[in-house]
Amino acid sequence: MNTQTLCVGCMENDSGLPECPTCGRPFDLPPRSPLQLKPRTLLHEQYLIGRALGDGGFGITYLSWDLGLESRLAIKEYMPNGVAGRSGGESKVIPYTEQTKQEFEWGLDRFLEEARTLKKFSNHPGIVAVDTVFKDNGTAYLVMEFLDGVTFEEFLARRGGRITFETAMRVVLPAMDALAAVHAEGILHRDISPDNIYLTRAGKVKLIDFGAARNALGQKSRNLSIILKEGYAPEEQYRASGIQGPWTDVYAMAATLYHAITGRIPQPALDRQAQDKLQWPSQMQIQIEPRIEAALMKALSIKASDRFQSMEDFKAALTGSVTSFAAATIPMAAPAAVAMQAAQHAPMAPPPPPPPSTYAQVPPSQVPPSYVPPAQIPPSQSGPPPQGSSSSVKWLWLMIPLAAMLIGGAVLLTIFLPKLWHKESVIVEAPKPTVDNTPPPTNPDSTATPPANPDNATPPANPDDANKPADTAAKDGGTATATDSGTATATDSGAAAAADAPAADPGPSYDTLTGQGVSFVAAGDTDSAVSVYLQAIKLQPKSPKAYAALGELYLYTIGNLPEALKYYHAAIARGGAVTFHVHHDRGGGNFTVASDGRLVVSNSSVAFVSGGGSDSFKVSKGEVREARPNKVVGLFSHGQVSLMAFHVKLATGKNYNFAPGSNFTLAERDLIVSLIGRG
Repeated sequence: MNTQTLCVGCMENDSGLPECPTCGRPFDLPPRSPLQLKPRTLLHEQYLIGRALGDGGFGITYLSWDLGLESRLAIKEYMPNGVAGRSGGESKVIPYTEQTKQEFEWGLDRFLEEARTLKKFSNHPGIVAVDTVFKDNGTAYLVMEFLDGVTFEEFLARRGGRITFETAMRVVLPAMDALAAVHAEGILHRDISPDNIYLTRAGKVKLIDFGAARNALGQKSRNLSIILKEGYAPEEQYRASGIQGPWTDVYAMAATLYHAITGRIPQPALDRQAQDKLQWPSQMQIQIEPRIEAALMKALSIKASDRFQSMEDFKAALTGSVTSFAAATIPMAAPAAVAMQAAQHAPMAPPPPPPPSTYAQVPPSQVPPSYVPPAQIPPSQSGPPPQGSSSSVKWLWLMIPLAAMLIGGAVLLTIFLPKLWHKESVIVEAPKPTVDNTPPPTNPDSTATPPANPDNATPPANPDDANKPADTAAKDGGTATATDSGTATATDSGAAAAADAPAADPGPSYDTLTGQGVSFVAAGDTDSAVSVYLQAIKLQPKSPKAYAALGELYLYTIGNLPEALKYYHAAIARGGAVTFHVHHDRGGGNFTVASDGRLVVSNSSVAFVSGGGSDSFKVSKGEVREARPNKVVGLFSHGQVSLMAFHVKLATGKNYNFAPGSNFTLAERDLIVSLIGRG
């Protein structure tokens, strides 16, 4: 590869063309943030820096090219946002104040220490391999293997939002083995979620983006903002005095598995402390063995001491090596059948106490106690206990009221069961109402489940249900219709059915989710922003707002052109408006005097919101006379950004020259012109 003409956007093409034919990015690729190194920076006289792959607020990960080995790598730079930065486009990292200098150096030591420890696992198949670590530019760099594939989160989105338990376990088990290995060395991940589990094209599962050093600095410094991933982070991570250990990663891994099989992110841990509304998978009609379900919900216990204390114990419970669970770990919200079946097993032996001060941030005496199961609930007795038993009198007193309750229950069932059966028949046979304004059912298998594919308003077929019997599918599809019909036409029966049904957690509203997405984008947490926007799409697949937001995020922040185009077109197809970041020429057409603004396009209108406000306009498409690329050959330059200009001419005769604001100038320009449609 000729490094002088090598594309720093993909490191796969060295044609030197203005726009890479492989990835579509411009040859002179600018950094997306002043904190990022300029592409083509040379580190350690060996590594050519390319585009930024991710920016998590604690470090920046770059695509890079090893000049010696002539291969692609990933390099993570220690760059705690809010603690240090760059000035004037220089490479050197400088702490902001004397106080933040101490915090920066303390975090730098943790970063290097964690890197050296992870180096020990370079040969582990489930952990991203570390090549080396070095200091430069006043900071430190971690050189890692470059992974080609998708995150588990992206995999789930492509599979309709959820997968079967069996499929999920093929991803989760290798990740659990990797976590058990690092736990043995006293390291926690602290940021397990679907977007930090990577599935390579070679079929391997890799853990990425360890957050231990980031979390440590976040607790020491008030200047570094650590955003926890709601739904995956247990309650102890929200408290400065919270004691973290393997049980912390156990919760996050259980939350990841729960999301994978249900299609829902668990209720945030702090909300669960106030009122636990987390549903069991079986309540959502998910096919899962009761024993496995009980293990999953035990790992999701709010209190650390109620969870499995090691990843090995959690894995053993899921795979069947441990076949017993204490009845006390079954929440009251669990379905009765699940609770009864779990209670019939013998209680498991207490797991070992948490490891010593390796993880503790307070004296070891304050480490949460290991889980101690309650007294075993005996199986049903066919007769009285043996003579001479010390508990005979106690059991006799317990059996008398129990027998009375059973007899009374049998009498009540004899009286009311025929009537209940009759009511159920009325519900099923009631005619379908002409207008159905009820909310969609919570069953993820229902055909009312919104699609994850933004280009398809109808739900895609779940690949894991391809062999589902026809009668089962019909039953899943008709459950909501029959119940809704009964509610509309037979009020007494419908009320009884509604009263008996378990209360469903509706979760955040569409507007709440899109609002959270805006907040995450403002905070620089793109992963969480994508996650909540995808949830919003799943909730209301015909609403365009989340599609438009994802298109804008993928184009200007993440830098994924195919995904951006997909979501932009999906938003327009649903009658929405999409936003483009543009440069507005205020001079003679050469962009020597220009300002930034937003161009908003819908099926019916075009609007420009100027950064200065003086040149803004909003018109119907009928008032647009022309929208075309400029005839001037070549590229205009505005600062460090190469521009491909186009113009929008209004019926008033006013002409506006614009240039795209993303790194994909040609593709963005063509998209804008085609959407305006006055070529």
